[in-house]
Amino acid sequence: MLFPLLGLYYTRYCRRGWLIMLKIDSIILCFFISFTALSAGNNVVQTLSERESFLDSAKKDYEKKVAEIDRAAIEKLSVILRKSIASKDFKEADAAGKAIMELHKPASRDQNSAALQPQKSNGIASSSSDGNYPEGTFRKFGHHYKLLPFKMAYSDALKTCESLGGHLLNVGDSEEYTFFLDFSRKESKQIWLDLHRKEPGGEWLDWKGGKPSFVKWFEGRYNEDSHSDCTVLNINNSGADTVRLKGSKFACYVICEWEK
Repeated sequence: MLFPLLGLYYTRYCRRGWLIMLKIDSIILCFFISFTALSAGNNVVQTLSERESFLDSAKKDYEKKVAEIDRAAIEKLSVILRKSIASKDFKEADAAGKAIMELHKPASRDQNSAALQPQKSNGIASSSSDGNYPEGTFRKFGHHYKLLPFKMAYSDALKTCESLGGHLLNVGDSEEYTFFLDFSRKESKQIWLDLHRKEPGGEWLDWKGGKPSFVKWFEGRYNEDSHSDCTVLNINNSGADTVRLKGSKFACYVICEWEK
């Protein structure tokens, strides 16, 4: 009688305990699989995140290297430009100018938008084919003009225009003044004017060495009266009028002018 009772006990309770243990093992197994999958997922995410960080770092290093190479090329091209202008090799000068402009384009590398080829931009039409002037000049107010596509210090701007047989932009009346000021505002370009003086506190002179026939001074914080020696239109893209400043401190755009 005892053995049957024991058999019944084992059948009912031990088998039930075995089933309970089996369920517990299954739960543990599922938890382990889920945890392993989650860990694997985290590892994948971490690996991809590290990859992105490495790529960003490599991209920054690459862009920095490209910028260094471009700066070196621009310096060499600037030397070629000055020499070709001095020798009146306008074809070489145009090629150097265009190359400098193109190197400034990619990451803005800035920002120069003018070209040396004939074009129309906000009312300035470059259509002259006269062999007496460099390629890309335009005619207005009875004069010829050429906008160079890069910035220069004031002294370099003077020499460049003189070497081309012209002079820096001279504004002779309110009509010319309004036209070029409007252009400089629309193009966001500060443009050198021919007005200058030989010493601080001296008299302001035009490119001929005489008193200017027209001038409209800007009254405000941009002026540097004590040490100023040259003038510019639209300083700091402020829409300012003619501003007096120290030419060696700044680089601005250049419009060369020919009287006929």
